[in-house]
Amino acid sequence: MNVLESSRMYMKENEKYLKQYLERVKNNKLKVLNAHSIEDLFRLDENYEME
Repeated sequence: MNVLESSRMYMKENEKYLKQYLERVKNNKLKVLNAHSIEDLFRLDENYEME
């Protein structure tokens, strides 16, 4: 595998993780906007631990 191929593979993997991160941020933003109590805020990214 040459440098160009490995760079492309790395960028694709990086893009996948970036999309997952952005989706998690978007979900947390919605949870903050819809929070009714401080307990709701503590549970923001509880699924993150399970991933």
